[in-house]
Amino acid sequence: MLRLHFNPWPFLHFDDAREVLWEIDAGPDPAVLASAPVLDLWQPILSSKIEVRLTGKCSGHPTLGRSQRWIVTSPLLGLAPDYSWARTFSRFYRLGQLADVRGIDLPPEVRFPERCTALPLDQVHLLLDILSSEIRDADG
Repeated sequence: MLRLHFNPWPFLHFDDAREVLWEIDAGPDPAVLASAPVLDLWQPILSSKIEVRLTGKCSGHPTLGRSQRWIVTSPLLGLAPDYSWARTFSRFYRLGQLADVRGIDLPPEVRFPERCTALPLDQVHLLLDILSSEIRDADG
């Protein structure tokens, strides 16, 4: 198995990331998911820091506002097999329509992390599997 041997979030403890992975394994609590923000026209991206994130038009975000706006999420840790939800380090998102970022005109307010690229879903799953293994196997 491919091993990356890096801490993708040097400002976080692996124990925090492991707790998020346990949440993902258990699946989202229906009440938590029902109140989660919605991310529409979403697209996975890979930053230069080897972080998988999502970008899209978000509504109902508890700290960024309830109205729709383009966002880039915190690092992605889990994605439902049916693409109905995603779990970033900070929260669950309900997912709307997938959009190919390269194929649509994005508004000027969209700010991607520097030197990032859109990712196909098969690569997202591969990277999430590797990341999950790294987090679960890391020493405290």
